This record gives sequence, C-alpha cells and structure tokens, in this order.
Amino acid sequence: MDFNASSSFENENEGVSIAEHFLDFLDVKSTTGKNQTDVLLQELDELGLQIKDCRGQGYDNGSNMKVELVEVTEDPKANNEAQSVKNEISSYEFLLALCIWYDVLFAVNSVSKNLQAQKMHLGVASQLLQGLVQFFQKFKDEGFVAATLTARELGETLGVEPKFKEARQRKKRRMFEYEGEDEPMQESAEQTFKVEYFYVIADTAAQSLKRRFEQIASYDTMFGFLYHVKELKEIKEDKLFQKCTDLESFLSFEEEKDVCGRELFSELKVLREILPAEVVTAAGILRFMNRI
Repeated sequence: MDFNASSSFENENEGVSIAEHFLDFLDVKSTTGKNQTDVLLQELDELGLQIKDCRGQGYDNGSNMKVELVEVTEDPKANNEAQSVKNEISSYEFLLALCIWYDVLFAVNSVSKNLQAQKMHLGVASQLLQGLVQFFQKFKDEGFVAATLTARELGETLGVEPKFKEARQRKKRRMFEYEGEDEPMQESAEQTFKVEYFYVIADTAAQSLKRRFEQIASYDTMFGFLYHVKELKEIKEDKLFQKCTDLESFLSFEEEKDVCGRELFSELKVLREILPAEVVTAAGILRFMNRI
C-alpha cells in the first residue's frame, strides 16, 4: 500500500505551494479494510500525525477481491470452453457492448483528466460533474443508436454479421377464461439487449455520477465562497457571516472545531478590501497573504 500526503508550505522564492508527497510503501499482511486501517493509523502515529488533523481520501482499488488461479490442461472440456469464449467475443452483441463501453469510458475519462488539473477548484469540478450527468441522461436516449451504427461499421471490417442472437420466447398471460390458449410473443432481440444491457449501464452511470455531483455541489456550497474571489469581494456582510458560521459548524466535531466562524468573518472582511485587483484565484490569495 503506497502512502501519500498533501501539504502546504512556504518557499522564500515561490511563496505558498500546495503539493502531494510520496511518504512510504506500507507492508500489509492482509488486504482487508480493517487491517489497512490499522496499518495506516500506526504509521500516522509513528510520524507524529494526529488523524483528527488529517483531511483526505483513500482508494481500495478492489484489492480485497482475491482470485485463485487454476491451471488449465489440454482436454476436451477446456477446448470447448475456449471455443465458447471465442464465439462469444466474435458475436455482434459483444462488438456492440464494446462500442457502448467506449462511449461511456471516453466521456468519464475526459472529465476525470480535467478534474485532476492543477488549477481545478470545487466550482468548476461541480460544473464538470453536472455536465457529465446531463451527458448520460442524453446518452440513454441517443447513445444506443450511435453505438449500433459504429458496431455495424466495425462489423463490416471484422466480418461480423450485425445480427442478434434469437430472442427469447415469452407467452402472453391469459387474463380471462374465454381467452384462447397462451400464444408465444416474440420480443425483439435488439430491444431486449437495449433494455437489459444498455439501459442498465446508462442508468447505473447516471445515478453514480449524480451522487458524486451532489456531494461535490454540497462542498462547493460550503467552501465555494473561499474559492470564488469575485463572490468573496461582492457578497453582503450578513451572508458572509452566515457562510463563516456554517463552515465552523461543518468543520466541528464534539468540542473541537477547525475554524472560528466569527474570527474568519472578521479576517475576510479586511482581506477582501485589501486584495489587489489582479488576484482572482484562491492560490493567488495564499501567495498574497504570504507576502503581507
């Protein structure tokens, strides 16, 4: 498990800088969440860092999922399974699925790269995620047709016939005694794939991103006035005071708090009056404060 930390520091030539630093590789005997937590807390204690003073996030990356590898020998059963896999990945459904996932991952990756930009802040991050949510809402309506066209073009190149497997047969339920015998009802194979595969992907992605957007939006609501210099300069004093006290409550736990809302309000009232016009970013505010 690698261990990174972000911090702000002062440099006589460059002023205030915020950077991430690699600290160490931590040896873990077990990849369970509890064991990783215990190892991390022990390392923080050895470094003299208090967990209550740390702010950040961690990624499991699915390391708790263990896979047992089994050696496959040459036998008829293995050959049949290999042939089945070959047939599956040579099918039109598989090709269409690849096209769908390409569109999904391309959109997510584009936004993800922007979110990692050095000058990214909460307001822009919130807008990017909101745009991605809207993309998937539109993608559900139009993405299937676009992916189908792409899959057919690829199919012509690869020699894959644009044909779905035979659709399942469903029987129409009898509602009354006088109705005739149940008749099989043909369901379009393409429609089945669209409903049971494409819609599931689009809805799952949209819901997941919606939760992330709502989380980032809530952070922007709480911290945004510190990032948006123009808003900080123009906001009325009563609203500024309310935001400062709200931030105090948000960053409090039991009897401890990270900031005093009233003191922050007093400092920001003075700061916004003395900020030079050319200071338009949060990083610019830090550099300006470092000089005074």
